[in-house]
Amino acid sequence: MSTFPVSEHASWVGALDWNLRDFHGLYCPRGGSYNAYLVRGTKAALIDSVYTPFAGQLLQHLKELVDPAEISYIVANHAEIDHSGALPQLLTAASEATVVCTARCRDMLMACHQVPAARFQVVKDGDTLDLGGATLRFYEVPLVHWPETMFTYLVEDQALFPCDFLGAQVAALPFFADQVPGVLNEARDYYTFLMRAYAKAALTGVARVRELAPRVIAPSHGPIWRDGGEDILAAYERWSASPEQNLVVVAYASLWGGTEAMARAVADGAGESGATVKLYRLSACPVSRVLGDILEAKAVALGTPTFVGGIHPALAGFFPFLSMIRPQGKRGLTFGTAGWAGGGARKLWKELQGLGLNLLEDVPESRFVPGPAETERLRELGRKLAQG
Repeated sequence: MSTFPVSEHASWVGALDWNLRDFHGLYCPRGGSYNAYLVRGTKAALIDSVYTPFAGQLLQHLKELVDPAEISYIVANHAEIDHSGALPQLLTAASEATVVCTARCRDMLMACHQVPAARFQVVKDGDTLDLGGATLRFYEVPLVHWPETMFTYLVEDQALFPCDFLGAQVAALPFFADQVPGVLNEARDYYTFLMRAYAKAALTGVARVRELAPRVIAPSHGPIWRDGGEDILAAYERWSASPEQNLVVVAYASLWGGTEAMARAVADGAGESGATVKLYRLSACPVSRVLGDILEAKAVALGTPTFVGGIHPALAGFFPFLSMIRPQGKRGLTFGTAGWAGGGARKLWKELQGLGLNLLEDVPESRFVPGPAETERLRELGRKLAQG
């Protein structure tokens, strides 16, 4: 993919990674991108760079528009390697360029890439940079992702470059959000996995964006929002504050099919009550997709076989991710199977209680497989879970 204009003074010069499938644990079935943007007035500034393996692609794209040696500034909204990995090559190609970033970001970039202190210009919230006909204004937004994160706003074009915020991991042609079907589904999983832990900061970030009222929102991952981004802003507000829909997620681990049979009975009961149901075997599903659905679920049912006297590892390993998305207040149910001593389902119940779920007291545990009466009991629990 070649470069293309984002606004009057800004062009996309980043890289698409069509083969990306895993991004920090986020499932990326449609690939991903590392977005960078060239802004030109009488001077040129590059906003962010790309992940190290794509440095050559970034430099090639820059050369389509400008001699890299003529770049005066490299704006670093965020120090993480997927946005700064090409910085050493850029500083060689743009030998006179100054890196513009927050003080925290400077310290991180010096640690990551050994960039000399003399190459930096530190900016604070509200500072501006005049490129001659194009003005960049900077806003510090700590912990919308990392503590050093910054937004850059191109004043004349009303174009916002919010780095990871409001993004998604998708590779697509064309690359505008209104032309990418299902982009909000990918943005939801991206938000859940990378932003939900800092939901209050995310709401602060959305409020800042609404104050600016940009016409264009150009994040560092995924398609560009050229309609003011109302869809993604409203989605972030919902995901951060009140994400629950009439959805029940049933997730489980199973050794020989018994716990799976229980899960299906719970799912059937929940569905009979009119809820949308998502059923996941954790060992066969991307964790980030399950988390995205749980974020929007009003109720969650988890099932485990008793495994060495406790919870199956697929469930035990899931808890750190589940706690990350703050599931407090959702309705919950646990169930499981056992051959002799049992106890796994009750331990699962205690784990979920510790995460603040509103749990049904009934904890069914079948011996190997559920019989007809147990199956009906599970269906009834599914109905009760969905109706609450």
